[in-house]
Amino acid sequence: MEKLYLCSNCGVNFCENDGSPEEKTCINCSEKDKENLEAEHEDEREKQHEEEEIEKEEEENQEDEKEDREEWQKEEEYSIETPEEKEEEEREEDEQED
Repeated sequence: MEKLYLCSNCGVNFCENDGSPEEKTCINCSEKDKENLEAEHEDEREKQHEEEEIEKEEEENQEDEKEDREEWQKEEEYSIETPEEKEEEEREEDEQED
């Protein structure tokens, strides 16, 4: 007669071929545990992927902002006059002529 073990999860008796005597779980509970563990790992992988995507987006945004600042500074260095400045200058010249 085969030795029976008691499943610590569901309480069913099982033999060595129908479960894991070391873990004290029947084959049904072992499979459920494996599925749950795989689902947890999948959730962790998805969460990690999302975090990596967020980090990547933030880095891209920072790089874009840096490029925008550099471009703005270059434009500022090479800009002659804004239309507003030119208009103000023309008004001053007109006032001086009067």
